Formats: sequence, structure tokens, C-alpha cells
Amino acid sequence: MAGTFEDVPSAKIIRNVLDVLGPQLKKRGIKVDVQGRLPVIHCDRNRIYQVFENLIQNSIKYMGDTESPVIEIGCKKRDGFHEFYVKDNGIGIDPKYHQKIFQIFQRLKEVDTKGTGVGLATVERIAEVHGGSVRVESERGKGATFYFTVPLVRG
Repeated sequence: MAGTFEDVPSAKIIRNVLDVLGPQLKKRGIKVDVQGRLPVIHCDRNRIYQVFENLIQNSIKYMGDTESPVIEIGCKKRDGFHEFYVKDNGIGIDPKYHQKIFQIFQRLKEVDTKGTGVGLATVERIAEVHGGSVRVESERGKGATFYFTVPLVRG
């Protein structure tokens, strides 16, 4: 599952994802706000790219018809990990579904979108291969914030 681990500027990975998703973001009028200085992380670059791509695409898909749509991306150091987040002001997720959305082939039916239901399961698997984890904070109608962690130092 994991490829070569190397030290990679996370800002570069995010920039690459945003370049690819730029047309979708522009079409939907979504502003992206990348917070502060992002760390260099020890990771499989392609897999972490997948994580950001899946999380940002989900934010785009589940934005709904939010006025002034925004996706915020950032990172904080927390308990020996870099904790990244992708936060949106979209339709949100009812807390009763927070565990279900990380299971393979599970999708929320609130929005008619294309997808297989493997994106968040993939995100979780990649985070775990990197020694981290993933979680969500959200309420229906109040947007969603997805967090994933990678260790500060790879042991």
C-alpha cells in the first residue's frame, strides 16, 4: 500500500491538488483559504496527495448551495502529530453518520453526487499506514471539518 516515504513540503502537495481541482472550485465559486505555514512531513507523497484530493473533492461535492462557499485548509501540531484539517461551510453531516462515512461503499444520500463511497475509507487507510488517524467534526447544516494526522517524527 505505501510507496517511498520522503520529506515533502505539505504546502506543495496541497498546491498541486488545488491546481488540479481549480476548474471545479472556480465553477462552484468556492474560495480556498490555506492557513499559515504548512510543515514538511515524512510521507508517501502520492498517498497524501490522495488524502487531500479526496477531502477537498468531498468539500466541493457536499457544499450544497451555500452562499459564499469556503474551504479552509490548515495544520497544527498536536500530541506528537501534525494534524491537518480541511474545513468547509457546506451541508454538514449528522453526527449519527460520523462513523459510517469511513466505511467502504458508504455514502450519504443527502446529495446526488457521483462517487463510489471509497474516498473516506481510503483516506482512513492512508492515514493509518502513515501512523496517523482521521476524524470528522460536523453537524447537519453547519459544514464539516475533516482532520487527519501524520507523526511529527517517523519512527
